[in-house]
Amino acid sequence: MNPRPEPDKLLHDLESKCASLKSGVRLLRECPPAEKREMLALMNEAAQDVLRYLSEFKNQIDAE
Repeated sequence: MNPRPEPDKLLHDLESKCASLKSGVRLLRECPPAEKREMLALMNEAAQDVLRYLSEFKNQIDAE
């Protein structure tokens, strides 16, 4: 079983993933279609991580 991440670590990871998504959106505007597909795949993974971090953070709040 994995230990629960600390709230500060979760928030740091969440902030990092959101920044990555924001940067990805900027890059999407200028990259060719083949690169857009790759970028979208990476952004989809980051978005899934964001959802997981939000869920973990909510669970920690609910447990307080």
